[in-house]
Amino acid sequence: MPALPIEVVCPSCHSVLIVDAKELICPRCQKSYGVGSWGGYDLVPPGTLDRDGALEKSGRDREAASYESQQRKQKTPFFLKLERTLVLRSLRELPAGAILEVGCGTGQTTIALQRLHRAVVASDFSPQSLEILAEKGIPDVTLIGADASALPFPDCSFAAIVAVGVVGHMPAPARERALREFHRCLVPSGVLVLTAFNAARFRAEGTAASGHFGSGIPYHSWDANGLRALAHAGGFETPMLRPYGVFLLLQHLRVRGSWSIYRLGSPVLNAIEGWVHPLLPPNLSFPSVYWIMSARKTA
Repeated sequence: MPALPIEVVCPSCHSVLIVDAKELICPRCQKSYGVGSWGGYDLVPPGTLDRDGALEKSGRDREAASYESQQRKQKTPFFLKLERTLVLRSLRELPAGAILEVGCGTGQTTIALQRLHRAVVASDFSPQSLEILAEKGIPDVTLIGADASALPFPDCSFAAIVAVGVVGHMPAPARERALREFHRCLVPSGVLVLTAFNAARFRAEGTAASGHFGSGIPYHSWDANGLRALAHAGGFETPMLRPYGVFLLLQHLRVRGSWSIYRLGSPVLNAIEGWVHPLLPPNLSFPSVYWIMSARKTA
């Protein structure tokens, strides 16, 4: 059985799991959890995903092998660097403890989190994504199969939780549960950092603010008030929001040539946004592709 450098609990009832010869067993609800194909524990409760959750999981598994190359092609490496920079900036002042990344996928953000010199737990419900991440052999990272809306960790386990591009692909009941789970698993003064779709992106495209992408993966977007309301529902009292992906929005405008302008100017445009972004006052709202939200758990 793989070693467990962190304590885990039953994601259904939060009882401490008992280590058996080949699995982890919950003494209260009698559910058992085995080892996933990536070599770590798979603690996703069986049968809990609804239709949209199942669609996303199958989509993530199907696209795992090509996901990173697709992201570089669609958004450019310069935008992905900007995104990682903004996440790390949001994690500068943390209490002691480990970091949990929810929805780690194949590890694009996981690698960046190493720069904080803390233990990292990377979780996802896509076995194929975790297999690819495991092959990268990133040190001091524990890989666990987990559902964002039913985390298998005790209360007050992490100094920070990072969820890049996660809640925007969850149906309403599940994303509200996820925010409550994030709040439960953070230590007092711990920080949540998440990214989500800005509704302005879909207005620019002339498409619905929520629906399904061509791959079948569901999506939902927010204006500033809607995303703040989601944070409040999860127990976070004073979330701070900033839009990002302002120049990336060029790719979504129904204007001839805007896609080419972004692609050609991406190195400079994303560098400019990275420089200006920290100068912006929090909770300023303007069109972009994404929001980045940080929220601290009050004691």
